[in-house]
Amino acid sequence: MSERISLNPTLPYKIDTLSFEMRYGDGFQRSLLPCQPILDQSVKIGVLENGQLKLRRFAIQRGDADLITVTTSTGVVTYDRPGKSAFIFFENSVDKSSINNLSKHVFQKESDRRDHIHLATVEFINNSGWDVVWTPLQKVNNFLHVRLVPKNSTDESNVENLFKVFNKII
Repeated sequence: MSERISLNPTLPYKIDTLSFEMRYGDGFQRSLLPCQPILDQSVKIGVLENGQLKLRRFAIQRGDADLITVTTSTGVVTYDRPGKSAFIFFENSVDKSSINNLSKHVFQKESDRRDHIHLATVEFINNSGWDVVWTPLQKVNNFLHVRLVPKNSTDESNVENLFKVFNKII
């Protein structure tokens, strides 16, 4: 049986409470599995940055390898490859209320007037040499969390390729 998660009753996705599968899109026909790459090339991925997005935002650091654990009805699913945190962005339009909603419902914090959303599609991220893996942070109810994971190396040119695909929206 599926149950809609609702911090906000107008969420454009639902989570199956048994498999922890995310359903989204028209009629909730599309799906994501925890700790698996996102194959839908049209999904928008965002980063929320206070001020201007900088290249170093995408450099892999020690804390970027924390184990992600998701509990399902069939057991525990984990993901341990290092990568950079980002989020799935389902909204069709972007304005300051988008930032307020993300801050409140995803990051559980107040928005800052200097916050900006930068977006890229899974297609562009994949073409830059990175994978997008849906890694929901179940313990803090952040179901939009993804990890951007380098396909090969974490050298500076690969990080720069990822940096270049993100566009400031607001």
